[in-house]
Amino acid sequence: MSTRHPSSPLSCHHGDLNARVASSGNHRKTVGHHAFHQVSNDNGNRLIDICEATNMCIATTRQPHPSRHKWTWQHPNGKKAQMDHVIIRGKWINSLQNCRSYSTVEIDSDHRIVTARIKLSFRTEKSSQNTPKYDHNAILYNNVIRSNFRLELSNRFEQLTINEDESIQSAYNKFEYTLNAVAAKTLPKKGKMKNNSWVSQQSNNLIEQRSIARKKYQNNRNPKNYTKWREIAEQADS
Repeated sequence: MSTRHPSSPLSCHHGDLNARVASSGNHRKTVGHHAFHQVSNDNGNRLIDICEATNMCIATTRQPHPSRHKWTWQHPNGKKAQMDHVIIRGKWINSLQNCRSYSTVEIDSDHRIVTARIKLSFRTEKSSQNTPKYDHNAILYNNVIRSNFRLELSNRFEQLTINEDESIQSAYNKFEYTLNAVAAKTLPKKGKMKNNSWVSQQSNNLIEQRSIARKKYQNNRNPKNYTKWREIAEQADS
C-alpha cells in the first residue's frame, strides 16, 4: 500500500518489503554511496527499479554515517540489517540534509526509528509588518474580556452589514478587518506557549525502565532478562 501527495517531497510508502540495497552497480544516483549492505537482495533490486522508474531516490543510503547509524533492524541472533528506508522525490534530493536511524528512541520493537531532515526554500511574499497574534481563548475564561469584546463588536455592527451589491470577497475583507480591530482593542496578545507534557511522571519512569531492561536483554540475551523486559513493556503500554 502506498500514498503520495503530489506537492510533498517525501513519498509515503507503507509495507514490509524486506529490501536490502547496496551502493554497488550503476544505481548510485538512486541509492547513493553509503549503504549499510555490500550486496542488494532480490527485494532491494526491485525497490531500486521502482525508484528509477518513478524518479525517486533512497534517502537512507545517501549520508556518510557510521554503521551504527545505518542499520534499522536486529535479528534475535544479533545480526543487523538496513531494511527501513525513507524515499524522496528526485527533484528534492538537494534539500535532504540528514537521514539516519536512532537507538535513543524506544519504540518497543526490533526495528529502530528512522528520520530524515529536509530543508525547503520557497519564494514567498514578505509581509511589510508582523501581524500581532491575540489570545482569542481569553473570551472563554475571562468574563471582563468577554464583556468588553461583545460591547466593542456591537458598536461596530454597521461595519459588518453586507450590502446587496457587495462581493463576497469584499464582505469577507470587511469582516476580517473588523474582528482584528476589535481583538486589538480588547484581547491580550499571545505569549509563548509552555511545553506542558501530557505524559505522567509514572509513565515516564516506566518508559525509562523499559529502555534499560531492553538494553540489558540485548547485552545478555537470556530468558530472565527477556521476561523482565516484557513485563515492564506491558506495564508501560497499559
